[in-house]
Parts: sequence; structure tokens; C-alpha cells
Amino acid sequence: MNSTKGRNHGPIICQRRRKEETRDKSRRCRDRSRRSVEKRTSETLDEAAKKRRGWRATAESSALLQLKRGFTFTDELNTWIPETNYCIWEGVTCDDQWRHVISLNLSDKHINGTIHPSLFNLTSLRTLVFSNNVFFGKSISDYGWERLANLSILVLHNAGFVGKIPVGLSRLTKLTSLDLSISSFEFHNLSFTVKPTYLRNMSNLRDLYLDNVDLSAYGNEWCSALVNFTLPLEVLSMSNCSLFGVFPKKILQLRNLRYLDISNNPMLYGSLPDFSLDNNFGSLILSDTNFFGNLPNTIGNLMFLRNLILSSCQFSGRLPSSIGNLSKLVILDLSNNSKLHGPIPSSLFQLSELSILFLALSILVKPWITGNYNKARCTGGYVKDVVGDRPHECKARAGGVGRGLEAQGTGTRCKVLVDAQDAEEGHRVLGN
Repeated sequence: MNSTKGRNHGPIICQRRRKEETRDKSRRCRDRSRRSVEKRTSETLDEAAKKRRGWRATAESSALLQLKRGFTFTDELNTWIPETNYCIWEGVTCDDQWRHVISLNLSDKHINGTIHPSLFNLTSLRTLVFSNNVFFGKSISDYGWERLANLSILVLHNAGFVGKIPVGLSRLTKLTSLDLSISSFEFHNLSFTVKPTYLRNMSNLRDLYLDNVDLSAYGNEWCSALVNFTLPLEVLSMSNCSLFGVFPKKILQLRNLRYLDISNNPMLYGSLPDFSLDNNFGSLILSDTNFFGNLPNTIGNLMFLRNLILSSCQFSGRLPSSIGNLSKLVILDLSNNSKLHGPIPSSLFQLSELSILFLALSILVKPWITGNYNKARCTGGYVKDVVGDRPHECKARAGGVGRGLEAQGTGTRCKVLVDAQDAEEGHRVLGN
């Protein structure tokens, strides 16, 4: 017989329910307590973040004002006023969240004086531009560049700086564009006096402008450095830099390269490679160098080319007919290449975009210049004849032997025969 039969279980059930209610109440209390702690912690963090932002704002505003005090001409920085929003000051750009200064563009402000070291307290800078100012006689700071670790664009073009370019720039490993070029052709105010091995740290560099910067100390090593460090170059401008030695063909075959100017380096040698179809050249400027050899037939693969300037070189042979494939060509300068010979390909004058053509002292046979021009000028050649499909609609005015001719028509097809053997300066054709 079951001894528990008929026993009253009510008190036991009530006790269990009270225990469960107690546990639930305790759990709710713990949850409320945890949420309260989390809220206080969050508020504390927010306050700390606000304090950090406020401190940062004070630090960056102070750095900018110190920078301004180093300038002796600041009329164009009249918005730089203490206790105002520095993010809307002239030339200053901040990010939206933290109000860090990420861009400082002070180009064309007629600024002179000195650059205060406080510049290097703007550690969030991505873009720094001081181009076209008048820091005459001042050198670029040697120290502090390592603090601008986020800098990707540095433009000091034509700012008036002199002296040695600091090695500290090599610490700017995120640079994509570096412009230290100078407009003056006569003076080398800036110079590199260290080996260009620092380029190995600039693996992101796409645009490099060093025109009129003196590279003579290691002028024969720059070209190999540009190849060996496999930079993703799109623009390489090194005119009048005292480069010398052999210019590597590999640079001319970089797929991303769209602008190359190494002109006015008379001790620089090289020849043109075969060009592939997957190139992006828009401008190729090799004038006043010692480039030599034939123009390759594959030059017709430069389908995006607008400017081809090869004057005062040592090119030889005939002009390839494929040059007529350069449908976007605007300027062609082959002047002063006395070893070039043979006829000018007629396809050259069917290029609708071609507006400037220089062939002085290059083509040594009688070329026919054919084109549909409403106005054309051929200068420096000895004009022998002008004919047209309907000559009475084509007027010609001679300027004398060696002076050229101006022909105006009414849309008719005119041919101008120029005897380049009698020319002292060759000829130029300017289209509409």
C-alpha cells in the first residue's frame, strides 16, 4: 500500500513557486544593475571621446596658427582666426567624424617666410600642397616627415625652396604623388645628393615630377632605380635633371605609364622599344636627348597618344607608315633629326586631330603634304607649287623663298609640294 497516498502536497508546491519567484526577481535585479553599469560606462566613454575630440581640435587649431605665424605674408589667410572653426579656414579640409585636418592646400597664396615645425603635428594629413609660393632661399625641413605617415600627395612645385631634398621624404611610404619640380629652366635650386634607393619605400608612387631638380650626383642610377623598384608609375616627368647613361626600355613599356617627359637630358641615351597594344601613353616627350635608332613600326600601337615630341635626337631611318594609326595625335615634332630620311607617309596627313607638325631639318626628300585644310601654313620650306582639284578656288600667297606660304581654300583638297632639300628650317602644318 502506497504510504504517500492521500498526503497533502500543497505546501511543497507553494515553496517551489516562492523560490522560483525569488530567483526571477534576483535575475531581473542583476539585469537592471548590468544595464545601469553599461549605460554609465558608455556615457563615460562618450565623455572621454568628446574630451579627446576637443583636445585634438585645440591641438590642430594651434598647429595651424603657429604655421601661419611663420609666414611673413598672410593676406590670403585672413580666415585663419583663433577661436573659429578651423575646418572652414582657407585651404583646410577636415574629416567629418573627428575633425582631423586631412588636407592643407596653400598653393598660389604668395606665401613667404618659413614653415614652422608645427606642420608635423598635423599627423592626419593626406594632402599637402605649397606650390607656386615664394619661399625663396629657404630649404625644405630635414626632420618631422616621419610623423606625416598618412600623407599620400605632396606638392612643392615651384615654391622657391633651395638646397638638398631631405632624405626624410623616404619615410612617406603612402605617397602616391610627389611633385618637387621647378619651372625655371636655367637654375637647379633643388638637388638630390643621396642615392635613389629610397624609392624602394615608395611602392605606391604613381606620379613623380622632378623637372629641373639636379640629379647629377647619381644621375646614372635613377633610371635603374625606377625599374628595379617596379613602381606603378602613371606620370614620370624628369626634364632637365642631368640624367645620364642608358634609359631602360622597360620604363617605356610600363602598362600604366601615360605621361613621360625626360627631355633636355643631353647625356641620356636610349632607343624606342616595340610597343604593345595594351599601353596608355598620352604624351611621350624625349626631345634634346641622345635617343637613337629607327622609329619602330609598333609606334602605331600608341592609340591614345596625343603628343609625340622627339625633336633634337638622333633618330634615323624612315617614318613608319603605322604612324598614321595615331588617330588622337595633336602634336608631332620630329624636327632636327638629320638622319631621318624618306617620304612622309601620306597617312600622316589624314589624321583629323593633328594640328601641329614640326619636321625641320629631318626629312631630306621632297614630301607631298596632302590634306583637307581651310587654312594651312607651311613655314621654312621652299614652296614649288600649289595645286588643287579646282585651282581657281584655292588662293595662295607666297612669303618668299625659305619663308613659306599661306594657302586658303573653300573646302577643296589642296596639295602643297615642299622641297625640303632647299629648306633651312623645314616646315610646319597647322590645321583648322
